[in-house]
Amino acid sequence: MNGLVIYYSKNGHTKTYAEMIGTKLECDVKDIRKTSKKELTKYDFVVFGSGVYIYKIKKVKKLMNIISPDKLVIYACGGSNNGEAMLPLVKEHSMTKEQSQQYSWFYLPGGMDVSLYKGIMSFVFKMMKRMLEKKETLTPDEQGLLDGINHPAFYVAEEHIDSLVQHIQKTYGLK
Repeated sequence: MNGLVIYYSKNGHTKTYAEMIGTKLECDVKDIRKTSKKELTKYDFVVFGSGVYIYKIKKVKKLMNIISPDKLVIYACGGSNNGEAMLPLVKEHSMTKEQSQQYSWFYLPGGMDVSLYKGIMSFVFKMMKRMLEKKETLTPDEQGLLDGINHPAFYVAEEHIDSLVQHIQKTYGLK
């Protein structure tokens, strides 16, 4: 079976995971912005990763119209190191519940460095920081966000891809 790992990445975390997954599975790796529809249909399976942007992953709806659910595995790469809490939110904001149940999903912790953002996103993070700092008590998620804004974090590690790689190996009969 031949597979393709495609990604949409702004800060490099998702791309790094795509390259790790591609190496482990011996698959081609490409940026989705440089991949044609025709190219996507040539593969037995496609692994798609995107960074999480305001609880959503980008470009996944485009793929849903091209690749059947049994051939598409999705991973979301976010700034939180808490995938159990984040994955349901990402699914909910990226597609309908019925749609999300058709796909295999994984969450891979990427990291967060707000100094990399420019323009409107830089402004949004500054406003979030001010808002959070004014609150008397913060939820664990709010505290995590504030910590991420104040201190760059990098969580990318090869062990985070293990369950995704094992799922693909089992599902598609790879070694």
